Amino acid sequence: LAACGGTGNGEDSGADGSASPGEVVIRVSQGSDALSMDPYAHFESPTFAVHRNLYDPLTDLDANIEVQPCLAERWEIETPTTWVFHLRRDVRFHEGQPFTAEDAVFSIERAAHDPRSRLAPEIQTIASAEVIDDYTLRIHTRVPDAILPVRLAQVLMLNREWTEAGLAKDPSFLATHVNGTGAYRLAEWRKDERCLLRANEHYWGGAPEVA
Repeated sequence: LAACGGTGNGEDSGADGSASPGEVVIRVSQGSDALSMDPYAHFESPTFAVHRNLYDPLTDLDANIEVQPCLAERWEIETPTTWVFHLRRDVRFHEGQPFTAEDAVFSIERAAHDPRSRLAPEIQTIASAEVIDDYTLRIHTRVPDAILPVRLAQVLMLNREWTEAGLAKDPSFLATHVNGTGAYRLAEWRKDERCLLRANEHYWGGAPEVA
């Protein structure tokens, strides 16, 4: 796994992902490569470690495993089995589409109910999700679930229109294509060889220091 971009005194870019002038390359080794680029096709640590650079969830966990805002800036419990999440308004996917509640609802429904989702058992308390407005959504749970925000830290957000268009052409589209909101974009992926990421200069959280 390599991330490159930013500022520095790099050498000319090469086929091995070395830095172009003004770029810094960080190389990271892990025990295995991502199994797929589909964020719901597998549920295991090496794959999620790659995906988390490319995609964002609604909530996040800090170093102390405390829940923090991510693409959702705040939330509240409406009833014992109903939660309302309020989204950031300054988020765009890598290909330029705005992130909205429609994307969040689509992602949650696909992760929770698609029979191919390996994430479904982890969020099985989710019954359904609905759009309230462009930047607000409601999640219904089957039973009261006090740790729903913790569970949602694992659900990475997809763009609905882009995903549906890709899957209509190729059912395995998400296995090799990425359009997330994350701090890095997928520049190149040679499975089981290397994965090259480049900084998302328009990242809602600010351009990464290591790009």
